[in-house]
Amino acid sequence: PATGQEAATTTKVPHELLQGKGIKLQGWKITTNKTRISSEAELDEAKESHRFRGHAPDFPLPEMLFGQNFCRFEHAASGLVIDLNALDAVCCCKIEHDANGEPDRAMFKLPMADKWANRKDVNGTEIKEWREDYDWTPTS
Repeated sequence: PATGQEAATTTKVPHELLQGKGIKLQGWKITTNKTRISSEAELDEAKESHRFRGHAPDFPLPEMLFGQNFCRFEHAASGLVIDLNALDAVCCCKIEHDANGEPDRAMFKLPMADKWANRKDVNGTEIKEWREDYDWTPTS
């Protein structure tokens, strides 16, 4: 190392792996769950549960939401639990509305949205419609 700088050192931290679903280390238990896309019934139940707790979204839930996925941090000594999951995050969103009552979609707009909105077919004709009778859900 250069003068005045020390080489980085690493220290092995005692830990315990939890059958591929997490780890215990330094008083914390960190667990995860990664599963399938939630069914419509699960989404309806979850939305109603959040409505009961006072923070249901004022918009339809996304059709493809991994509602059972989470990353949970539990501190044994204090009892503190931090639970990060997609469903709570979505249910805490609020959509702003303009003066006409229309939802402000820009806050959820993907970077490619403008390019997609102005797409053209092979003949250069703008595409302004899409098939609504087709299920665009990805399948394996």
